[in-house]
Amino acid sequence: MVPTLVRDIAFRDDFASVYIPRDTLAAEWRPKDNMVIDIPAELFPAGFSDSCERREVKVAVMPRGIFVEFGAPIDVPPAPEPELLDPATLTPQPPAPRKSLWKSLHIPLIAVAGLGVTGLFSTIIAQTTGNDVVPDPAPKSAIFKTVAQMEP
Repeated sequence: MVPTLVRDIAFRDDFASVYIPRDTLAAEWRPKDNMVIDIPAELFPAGFSDSCERREVKVAVMPRGIFVEFGAPIDVPPAPEPELLDPATLTPQPPAPRKSLWKSLHIPLIAVAGLGVTGLFSTIIAQTTGNDVVPDPAPKSAIFKTVAQMEP
């Protein structure tokens, strides 16, 4: 998700909330849609970041603008320190077993064998049906047919 950069903001006198213009949101934005708003740090007053912690926020989207109210601080547990391993206790890993040639070539060999069998059968069918001579019946004319005459 690409954040939307906002430079026009206003703070309440006690810095408890921020006003952001409504036109920051896209015209097709709906309340169920997610959105990330990016406000550059230089727009915040001096000393604001000193008291800034992770906080719960309440966001109200109104026709006149977006109001963000800062709530209670959130307790974030510190990240655990990574466990350092002693190189002396590490055992070397055995080399990975090599794949046999059969395991790496069995699928292509099956495909080549299938093509060979298909070619063999198509050759057999072509030889057995391709040499048949179809007898050409003598053409019979429907127009000049002799008809027996009857006596009146």
